[in-house]
Amino acid sequence: MRPYLISVTRALLICVPMFVASVALGSALGHYGLPQVAILVAQLVVGVLVYATAAFLFARQTSLTILKLAAGATGRRLPVALQKP
Repeated sequence: MRPYLISVTRALLICVPMFVASVALGSALGHYGLPQVAILVAQLVVGVLVYATAAFLFARQTSLTILKLAAGATGRRLPVALQKP
């Protein structure tokens, strides 16, 4: 049960910086009077970038496993820098 809780906690931990960055950006851009669609697109882009970064920081092994599966499905190889020694 403990390994499961650790993995769930890591997954939730990854979402926290994504949420904070998206909400902060939406609030900041809202003051400039930008259209809602533009704010949404900016929030999505920032959310993806922050989530990917946080995933490598908090759940590196899981992230590498997902990348290996995706690379295998597309017939590509991971860059040497992302392969485990």
